[in-house]
Parts: sequence; C-alpha cells; structure tokens
Amino acid sequence: LMLCVGSVWAVDLSIENVDLEAGTLDIGMNNSEAVAGFQFSLSGVTVTSAFGGSAASNGFMMSTSATTIIGFSLAGS
Repeated sequence: LMLCVGSVWAVDLSIENVDLEAGTLDIGMNNSEAVAGFQFSLSGVTVTSAFGGSAASNGFMMSTSATTIIGFSLAGS
C-alpha cells in the first residue's frame, strides 16, 4: 500500500508477521516525514485491538472498530 500526496511525502504500509493460528498480524509503516496520526481500514479480517510498535513508543493513542484502526498523538508530533 502506498499513499502519496502531491509528490511531497510518501508512506509505505506493509502487512508483516501474519499468524493465522494466533489471529495476529503487524502493520509496518515507513514514512519520510513525521506522522502525527494515521487511519486505515482492513477488509477480510475483524480488528479486535491495536497496540505496541512505534505508535505506542511515541505515545500515540490508538482506537479500533471491527475494520478500522486510528492512531494519533495528542502532542501533535
């Protein structure tokens, strides 16, 4: 998945470490600029939680619905 806005910056998302037995996967994100928030949807799976990774280590609040994950920094950084 790739998001490019005005050819100024880009974000690459990848799905990694899929464990069908445990029902888990990791979403990896590479970005060229600082990110203050993100939102994306997944189809074909039911999202039950989101935690950890660089979002957690940077103090992001994360929330989920059955298909959507949203994360943001209250500090805006």
